[in-house]
Amino acid sequence: MENFEDIWNDWLEAVGVDIDCEVEESFERSQFMLDMDDGTHAQWRESQLGVLLILSREEVEELVIARALAKQGEIEGWIAMTSWVMGFTTFLDQCLTYVEDRDDL
Repeated sequence: MENFEDIWNDWLEAVGVDIDCEVEESFERSQFMLDMDDGTHAQWRESQLGVLLILSREEVEELVIARALAKQGEIEGWIAMTSWVMGFTTFLDQCLTYVEDRDDL
C-alpha cells in the first residue's frame, strides 16, 4: 500500500500544476481590485493609493446635509464634516505608515 506522501506527490504531478496556475492567474486578475466583502479598502499600486469607501445611505445623507449646513455657515455642519475628514485622514495616515514600512512600494 502506498503511503500518503506518495499519493500526495502523484496527485500534485497530475493536477497540482494546473491548480497552481489557476490560483496565480486569479491573483493576477484581482491584485489591484478593492473588495467590499474581503475588507480590502485601500491598496497601493506603485506610488498611487486606491481607496474604496463603503458608506451606508444614511452616512451619505448625513455627509451631504453636513456639507450643506457648513456652506450656510452652520457650526454643526462644520463639526460633522471636520470629524469625518479627521477620521478619513487617520485612515490615510495608516496607509502611509504601511507603505513607509515596505521596500517594494
